[in-house]
Amino acid sequence: MDVSSAELDKILTAIQDHEDEMCRMAHDIGNQMQDEVIKQKRKSEQQNRETLIMAAISEKELHKIINTSKSILKSSNATSYLNYESRNDKFRNGLKKNDLPCRIFFPGRITQEQFLGIFGGLKMPKKILETPVNLGIIQSPYGRHQGSKLWNVECDGKDMLWICGDDEIKIDQHQSASMASTQGQDVVVCQLCPNPVEHHCNLCHVDLCSPCTLKHLADKTNRHEIVEFINRKEGPVLPECDIHKKNRCEMYCRECCKPTCVLCVTTSHKKHDFTDIGEIIENKKQQIITDLAELENAIVPKYRNFTPGVPPAEFDKVITAIQDQEDKICNLARGIGSKLRDEVTKQKRNSKQEYKELQTLAMGTEKELNKIIQNNNEVIKACDAMAIMIYKSRNGEFRDGMKESGLSCPNFVPALVKENQILDMFGKLQLQNSNVSDKQQSVLQLIETHVSLKEIQSPYGNKSKLWRITCEGTEKLWVCGDNRTINQIDWDGSILKTINLSGNAVGLSLNVQQELVFIQGWIDTKVFKYKNNTVVTLLELSNWRPRGLCHAVNGDLLISMRSLNEAQSRVVRYSGSTECQVIENDKRGKPLFSVHSTAVLQLTENGNGDICIADYAGNAVVAVNSSGILRFRYGGNMNTNAKTDTLKPFNIVNDEKYHILISNQSNNNVHIVDCDGKFIRYIEYPCTGGISVDTDHNLVVGELVTGKIRIIKYLE
Repeated sequence: MDVSSAELDKILTAIQDHEDEMCRMAHDIGNQMQDEVIKQKRKSEQQNRETLIMAAISEKELHKIINTSKSILKSSNATSYLNYESRNDKFRNGLKKNDLPCRIFFPGRITQEQFLGIFGGLKMPKKILETPVNLGIIQSPYGRHQGSKLWNVECDGKDMLWICGDDEIKIDQHQSASMASTQGQDVVVCQLCPNPVEHHCNLCHVDLCSPCTLKHLADKTNRHEIVEFINRKEGPVLPECDIHKKNRCEMYCRECCKPTCVLCVTTSHKKHDFTDIGEIIENKKQQIITDLAELENAIVPKYRNFTPGVPPAEFDKVITAIQDQEDKICNLARGIGSKLRDEVTKQKRNSKQEYKELQTLAMGTEKELNKIIQNNNEVIKACDAMAIMIYKSRNGEFRDGMKESGLSCPNFVPALVKENQILDMFGKLQLQNSNVSDKQQSVLQLIETHVSLKEIQSPYGNKSKLWRITCEGTEKLWVCGDNRTINQIDWDGSILKTINLSGNAVGLSLNVQQELVFIQGWIDTKVFKYKNNTVVTLLELSNWRPRGLCHAVNGDLLISMRSLNEAQSRVVRYSGSTECQVIENDKRGKPLFSVHSTAVLQLTENGNGDICIADYAGNAVVAVNSSGILRFRYGGNMNTNAKTDTLKPFNIVNDEKYHILISNQSNNNVHIVDCDGKFIRYIEYPCTGGISVDTDHNLVVGELVTGKIRIIKYLE
């Protein structure tokens, strides 16, 4: 059958239509995600504006408090000191930040071979410390005990200070040397006029010249005590007694919380608990100074430099990432469509060329046939017996007609593409993990000596054994053992939930919604989920038995499994109930994992996208990348004697630093390995009862026989 150009054009159009449909779906999904982020951005910006207004109002109020505090310190009015109430507590914690976190977009990793859903992330820049840290205190040559006052401080580099008070002195952090000098000090003048001071009123705390002294004494509304300036009394002006008007309050009644004069001590406040008012005033003064320093140096900057929440630029980054992923999927679809169109176009050109050649041959053949027909007619008409006798038929040469073209028209059968499939390829929006601060993510390091923070007694250990642990945040644990139960317990070991099973659970994992997914022993071919207090079947694997499971960051479920005849072992990725990746053999076609065994194959997805499988029967940890290509095998610490460090990996987890933590059943310890399979160190704690890592980056290990669970700090 000849291939017509029209038929090939129809196929090219069908390929283009299918390509456009996939891009349309990707575009719709991208638009939906972008609309969601834009809506969140607008809401966040509104909250930010409101919070910034509150910050400005609070900062204005704080400046008012600071000015009032400074006025009290300058006034020397004892009543102001005694009436002072600190308001630092109200502002110390600053304003609450915008509680709308910016979602992180985890794009699916797109390849031409298949669409694999794996994750991507954001580093938060390091944040400035919210609370300054006091690094040390230096005692200057000034102060109460030295009989002098410190007036000013000026830094000279990092290790030297210039300070002045009664004289000018240069000191460093370790020693001081006097450089007495009274030069440069201002002349003290009268507080009522520019004349030099001569006298001082001890009761009003006013510096006076001789002419102004008479004016001051003329004020009969207050009592006065005029002395020579050099004989003036230091300290605040004491309040007058409410009862004995001519007396100043020199005492303070602790029971009544009010200042009193000497006469009140023997009358209205008889037998009360008294203290010197100077001590109370000095304490209040120190409180004002401390509050003032905190207000100016710590609290006000919180409001002045307040960042209310996630800046709009972070939302814009997410929107750009979504657009990039949309473009990537469309480019992939366009690329595949282009290859198919190129192939059809090439066939179309070949078909045209062959058609021309066949058409030329057909015209020549037709010409020859017309000549034969004409010749036969002439023989019949001539009635020439000799011509009839020598006639030879050539119909056999042409009876079958022209040989058909060897080219056939391809048939394009578009796959049925569902929007949820594109959604799985596209990626997902997820909230940032609020339990992990940016500072923690950036500076977490292994500590020299790990510390056991807590010990929990699980429901196992009496007549049953503890097998598996999975952390749910930092307050709950899911645990299982050999008594056909799964228990949810809190940090004190109290049982919150119990799931009764038909068999023993051998693998636990929590999905994105914090729902428990688990598998049972060798005889079972099902994967179960605990939802709404009910156990339901999530997957039926038919000819395969699950041997381990974990969840990827994007929500996919990874299951290790062995065939019923034990001849095959593999890891399968599921998006919902759809099988979207199978990892079984290496590039040479050899099995990646041990076969002819029923042993577990616990696994975890590392932060770099690798899938790490603890192959107990194979005495190794096998790490493959997101495409299923072997990266490395870890068989134990090669720096020690192999006989004493045989690796029998029973459980496996990973942490924020992409470390791989492996529980070794042969030596009952934990191996810490980096993301390239290099041994780092051991953690020497019993771990055959399961291991996990909580959201505070603590290692949680269980003891098989006793059922004890330990919380171990190994990162900080």
